[in-house]
Amino acid sequence: MKSIFTTRHHKIRYILLIPILVALFSLAYIDYLYFNKIKISNNLSEKIERQIAIKNIIKTLLVEGTIVKKVKNFASTGEYDTAKKSTDNSIEKFSQLDESTGNSLSAQLKTVREGLLRGEEWLSDTFFNFYDHIADLLTLNYAGFQYHKDLNLNINLHLVSLKSLYDSMDSIIINRRDIHNARQNLKHVTKQKMNNWLNLSNIVEQAGLNFMPNSNTKIEILTFLTSDEIKRIANNYIEFRKSILLDTKDSYQISEKDLELTDILVLDKFVIFLKISDIIDKELIAQTQNYIKESEILIIVSTILTVLLLIAFLINLFYIDKMDEAEGEAQKAQKNLGFDMSKEINEIASTIQYLGDQNTSYENKVKSVSKFNKIKNDYLLKVSENNKKRIKENFQSVNFLHKHTKELDMLKAINFLEENLGNAFLNVDNLINIVNIEESNERNIYIDKFSPQLLFKKALEVNMPSIRKKNIDYITYIDPSFRNKLEGDKRKILNTISNVILGVITQTSQYGKIVVEIKPASAQDSDITNILFIIKSNAKYIENDKSKKMLSNNEFFSEGANAEEFWFIIANNYLDTLGSKLFINNTDTGSEFFFYLKFKTFDRIEYDKVDTNLKLAFVEDSQKEYNDFFQKTIKGLGLDIKTYISDKSIPNDHNYDIVILREDGDTNVNLKNMIKLRNPLSTLGLLEILQNKFTKKSSQNFSLKLPSLLLVETNQINANLIKHAFDNYTLEINTASEHALNNPNLSYDFVVLDTSIQNINLINTIKKFKENPINENIPIIGLVSNTSDISMQNANEIFDAVLRKPISQKALYDVLARFIPNLDNFTKTNLPTNIEKQVQSILLFKKTSLENKIFADALSKFKDRLTVVNNFNEYDNELSTKAYGFVFVDQNPEFSINEILNSVENSRIKFDTDTRVYIFSNERESSLTKLRYYAKFLSPKINKSQLSSIIDTDFERERERANA
Repeated sequence: MKSIFTTRHHKIRYILLIPILVALFSLAYIDYLYFNKIKISNNLSEKIERQIAIKNIIKTLLVEGTIVKKVKNFASTGEYDTAKKSTDNSIEKFSQLDESTGNSLSAQLKTVREGLLRGEEWLSDTFFNFYDHIADLLTLNYAGFQYHKDLNLNINLHLVSLKSLYDSMDSIIINRRDIHNARQNLKHVTKQKMNNWLNLSNIVEQAGLNFMPNSNTKIEILTFLTSDEIKRIANNYIEFRKSILLDTKDSYQISEKDLELTDILVLDKFVIFLKISDIIDKELIAQTQNYIKESEILIIVSTILTVLLLIAFLINLFYIDKMDEAEGEAQKAQKNLGFDMSKEINEIASTIQYLGDQNTSYENKVKSVSKFNKIKNDYLLKVSENNKKRIKENFQSVNFLHKHTKELDMLKAINFLEENLGNAFLNVDNLINIVNIEESNERNIYIDKFSPQLLFKKALEVNMPSIRKKNIDYITYIDPSFRNKLEGDKRKILNTISNVILGVITQTSQYGKIVVEIKPASAQDSDITNILFIIKSNAKYIENDKSKKMLSNNEFFSEGANAEEFWFIIANNYLDTLGSKLFINNTDTGSEFFFYLKFKTFDRIEYDKVDTNLKLAFVEDSQKEYNDFFQKTIKGLGLDIKTYISDKSIPNDHNYDIVILREDGDTNVNLKNMIKLRNPLSTLGLLEILQNKFTKKSSQNFSLKLPSLLLVETNQINANLIKHAFDNYTLEINTASEHALNNPNLSYDFVVLDTSIQNINLINTIKKFKENPINENIPIIGLVSNTSDISMQNANEIFDAVLRKPISQKALYDVLARFIPNLDNFTKTNLPTNIEKQVQSILLFKKTSLENKIFADALSKFKDRLTVVNNFNEYDNELSTKAYGFVFVDQNPEFSINEILNSVENSRIKFDTDTRVYIFSNERESSLTKLRYYAKFLSPKINKSQLSSIIDTDFERERERANA
């Protein structure tokens, strides 16, 4: 029996070696995988080197071709010899990487050059065959690396971008061949073909940037695409397209010179893609080398672990054999000594069994308690989340009341409700966070970038209901130098600050004083900012022994912590997760609480600049600390301000733009431009009143901010036309490009975006703008026209509101009324009236006075609303000063159709009329009238009854629409 047991025990010992063997095989397999990654990465590096060599051939060949085209006797010039040598050197370098292909390229290039010496044209079929061969090499070089499993995602995405880019470059080479062939046979060239060749739109997509991850390389490419060089090329494209495709008749015959210019522009586009590919290849080289280094390091680590495990395996094998020998010796000794230890062994086994049973019982009890705690926590979380949701809904209701209430007393009541909701929201958030603290003390940190001024301001405002209830003198300061984004757990930081303040409020008596100061703890070190938070009060002391125990022992809860101590304990728990702790000092005048937090700093936040020419005055508060904090904040903003001890010292006819007084301070109600600065004092709160102008309304006893509008439009002419539509409203309107939407602190009430802007991804632009918490409540209004790339249906899905161009005054008023409370306060009195009468007016402009008279007689039925003009200046002046429903005008060589339509377009926008323009011409349609639904061509030989019928039909349509 002993023999069988011993043999079985011996086998079990060897089973213990199996995990080591499994680990050894796993590490060997990992080594194999990373060797494969290094192999494929080295292969890719060789391909990149080969790709660069191919592109160098293209670059030197382009230089050689340029010299051939511009110099007649190119073969005898030193410049050509230099270029020729550069091309030969490029092919020779490529031959070192691929000898057979390099020799083939050399032979083809020799054939091309022999043709040149015989006087053949540079851009011949021989040349394009050579060029196609190089293009095929570019396209096929990376073919084996598409989504390769042994390469990381970034490298694969860059390869996808390059594949898309090289496909576009291959298409350009095909286009150049087509242009060359077209120059031999001009009659087959159409405007449609020219349009395809001159297509510069969607350059980002053609360049493969949609596949590329966001990185410095992508930024470098986008910066290159917005450089002066690219703008020059883009302008050349636009001007040439306009002159060929828009400003010429359909019958226009494309000339050889037009095709030559087209070829130059297409070649410019090819060079742009070539430069972009250089940028991506450079990044690909760096990423591939890093990937190789990482793989090599992992192989080294894996190899070391393999050796260590092998040594461990051999050591364990050695000791297992020794254990077998020792067991055999022990059995012999026991037999020789003649005693049996089975009794003692049985007693030990019984003790172990008893302890095991007790441990099992204890574990069952722990599981039961844990299960109960989980049920309790789940219940609390559900209740808290429901309450949080209801509070948010109440916030929305209060926000609605804020927007639609004018009376001062009601506004005060709403502010009070808003502050109480903020306090309730904090309490619910505290409960959720406490429940989420795991018993194992493993607490999650949610890192995010945030604006310190915005977060600290919110933390100071949360407890305002409690402050007001106890009439506490609440004095605060946030250092204005905090202008960079910080990184941290926003929720825990907010709750830490607000909970310490809430604890201080709880221990502070009625009419007490609390001073909060947030400032740098030391000079900024590199990209780390150390911030000191100090909260002082004139409240009772906290005994030193009690404060130490409270902040060092979480079991203090069980000893009956009172209200303020409870909030300090919660705050200290938050600080513990943030790597800090709360300190308490007793002073001669009360208590002082402080803590430090370190943050990593990021890019600077740019706020709208304050007008440094503002004349400002400040009426001092009774508290010196408040005055000191206010002056430091003003100084930090780079402003000067005149200080007065009392507002009675300021004359009523003063010339100050703003007179600032602390909230609840005594004030002279007749003093103009007086603004009360609400508690708590903060940099952003002060900026808000300094960055906006205020107007006083006779029917109101509070100030209203002038609504501000950001118009996103890159074409200044279009921007001026759009601004013209807002002439009936008193608004602040600023114009900027779409890049202004990247500003993280956009201080506008709403944004108007023209969807006709070229090369902009509307969905991504608006999504990125709305993702910023500061901008999520700023409405974006889309302007849609016939030339926009987006339909009205799609526009309504992504914009908060949509207006169609030309802008209708009624539609504009309806949209503005949705976003501007009390819009009538900002509406001018000169809104156009009696629109139906204006719509009936008719303007006639023929080439000669005689034709004017003939057509005026034909329209005698409408003579009471007919105006006749004799030249273009009169025509333009009439449309700019009066609204017309119908315009009849001759096509005239002295001015273009575009000028005719622009005058009508401006009039439609200015007077909000659906003006129709009829052009007497033998043409049937033009590219311009296709874009203007209100413009049509009429035959110059139209008769009287047909002309009258047109007016009657359109007038009836207008009347039906008005009554609809």
